[in-house]
Amino acid sequence: MPRSNEQKIKRCKLIKELISNNSYSLNGLIEAVNKEFKASNRTIDADIKALKDGILGINLPVKFTREGVYRIDYDKLHNYGETDCRHIPVLTKLIEPFKNLPDVKDTIQKLKQKYAANMKTLDELNNVFEFTSTNITHDPKVLKLTQEIIGYMIQGVGIEFNYYGVHQPNKNEDKLHRVFPLQIRELQNRYYLIAVTINSNPQINKLVTYAFEELLNMKIGSAIKGDDENQPERYNHKELMEKIEFDKKYEHAIGVWIKPTEGPKRIERYFAGWAASHILACPIHKSQKLLSDIPNVTLNHIIDNRTGENLINRVIKVSWEIYKTPELQYRLGAYREYSWNTNDYNETGPDKPINWKF
Repeated sequence: MPRSNEQKIKRCKLIKELISNNSYSLNGLIEAVNKEFKASNRTIDADIKALKDGILGINLPVKFTREGVYRIDYDKLHNYGETDCRHIPVLTKLIEPFKNLPDVKDTIQKLKQKYAANMKTLDELNNVFEFTSTNITHDPKVLKLTQEIIGYMIQGVGIEFNYYGVHQPNKNEDKLHRVFPLQIRELQNRYYLIAVTINSNPQINKLVTYAFEELLNMKIGSAIKGDDENQPERYNHKELMEKIEFDKKYEHAIGVWIKPTEGPKRIERYFAGWAASHILACPIHKSQKLLSDIPNVTLNHIIDNRTGENLINRVIKVSWEIYKTPELQYRLGAYREYSWNTNDYNETGPDKPINWKF
């Protein structure tokens, strides 16, 4: 491909990105493009025409408004119609906790415009999608803390803060923690910071987890290197994540707890009745597999309240490759007598009823 065509494609991609995110006058567009390429008014005009015609495989409907600016011509975007815009209420609900952040309302507006949705129809809908769990992200303190920590990640700067750990006997004795933040992780609507302790020995990278609710009232600042206040502890987020094999460590986690030294375990378990349907509909981990599905099993430990006899129900056996953690015990405990392990029992369950009364 001639070099001139390569340059033209690169310019067109840049112009498409610029106009997709904002409106530009011709002079403003030329100034923005010339930060990366040298291009004249005539060249930019030709690039915009190429975008309109899609002759380079890059298509963007652009219009020049009466205000003298270039912007997306939403009228020429493919109209997906009202029925294909049913995802917008769901996406809006997902974004809603962050509505107080700058540009979020504008993002929702652009989403509707992009798909040429009938905004009047959508605005007349009332709460068609809802999360039933209390969502911690509604707390503006959480949003602010999230932004602050991600800001340090982007800058590649370590942070320090006082923190009371759950295993500390005296809650009044906060300890100073100096860490490189790696990930903010959600588990059942609670947020956690996963980080690596800053250590003089680069071979020692200990992963630590901090609960957001304990951090909300703590002051977070840059971790200073030695005594020089102008020298923060620095790191490369991507390189550190790869070095400690972060994704590999958390591949077998169902939340924030991991046991990398022990490794994941193969766990098999029976589920009966409603619990069987629920675990299939809501897997607790991506490694979940259905091993067997047995209809009409007479259960030894569950009495049918209607007949006074042992309950007859469907039983399934599933397996996972996951860490054995308190989080797993908590999740499995929700199924009570309708789930049991395969090491001690067969598909008919324990020999006698389990006391699960509240």
